[in-house]
Amino acid sequence: MGINKIIFFVILFSFSFVSAQQMELPEIIYNYINTSPQNAAVYLNGNYIGSTPCRFANNIIDTTGKNEISIKLNGYHDFKFDFGFADVPLNKSISLVPKNSMVDDNQIVQKNRLKLFNTQRKLVPVAISGILTAGSAILSFYFKRMANERYDEYLFTGDPNTLSKTKKFDLYSGIGLCAFEVSFVSLLYFLLIK
Repeated sequence: MGINKIIFFVILFSFSFVSAQQMELPEIIYNYINTSPQNAAVYLNGNYIGSTPCRFANNIIDTTGKNEISIKLNGYHDFKFDFGFADVPLNKSISLVPKNSMVDDNQIVQKNRLKLFNTQRKLVPVAISGILTAGSAILSFYFKRMANERYDEYLFTGDPNTLSKTKKFDLYSGIGLCAFEVSFVSLLYFLLIK
């Protein structure tokens, strides 16, 4: 694979990043419900969606009217609450009341003080960072392999032109490695911090 093909692939990746940035992808908003004790069944509008702690996306919520969450656990009173699409993202922590308890059924739902799943992730920066991370790692590996091959050829022939090609490929490999590190840090930033 010649240097012209590599340049062609780098340009091709650049154009795909530009077109990916221009695409408008819908944001995925996650809702979070937890109970004490955990492992309670969670139902959205009568359909089972998981056990607590439960995380679910907005694409299963009725956007036109009210939605009902029912939480059921053996030995505890069932808990229900309604919410509208304007109330999302949900971040609820609910204390279930045992059936043999003297506490009445009017439970208070408090917003979870933790920020768990409270921020939304934008898919475009995550996708671009991931692609750049993979692409720069592949290019760095390719150029290092080419440098090693040229160096072996230099040791066999003693040709100074081969040594200069080795240095050039080592430089490209180093640049690719730096690009990998920067893109990997940006991927971690978009996934974990922002």
